[in-house]
Amino acid sequence: MSTKIIVRKATKKDIFSLAKIFNSSRGIQDFKGHRYNAGFFNARLSSKRDCVLVAGYDAQIIGGLNAEFEDATKITFLDNIAVDKKHWKKGVGGMLLRHLETMAKKRGHKRLLLQVFTWNRKMNAIMRRYRYRPFGKVIFYSKKL
Repeated sequence: MSTKIIVRKATKKDIFSLAKIFNSSRGIQDFKGHRYNAGFFNARLSSKRDCVLVAGYDAQIIGGLNAEFEDATKITFLDNIAVDKKHWKKGVGGMLLRHLETMAKKRGHKRLLLQVFTWNRKMNAIMRRYRYRPFGKVIFYSKKL
């Protein structure tokens, strides 16, 4: 097994590892009962607008993200990013983020946007470390149906 972490576009082979990591991440589990599954990732892998990246050692996936490229507005939206807890503090999230930034720049995008819950102090600190700045406030409303 390689000891170097690599970041690459996800493939169908990565779906179950990604779902496991996303489903274990408290930071993106905002609604009780919401689970990431093969359908979620398959839809994004087949879309030209969406991007799914993975980080890992050879075949072992330890993190991933999904994002949307909005070419008309030249804005990239980072939807979710998650790293297996056993691999925190190794720079994996930063590697994924920088890879996405590079892809967005190559598409001519001028801005990368994301939302982070205020209670997610760890992610807020990471975003500040990578020179992202908060702007505006959003209030999420929910109704159980």
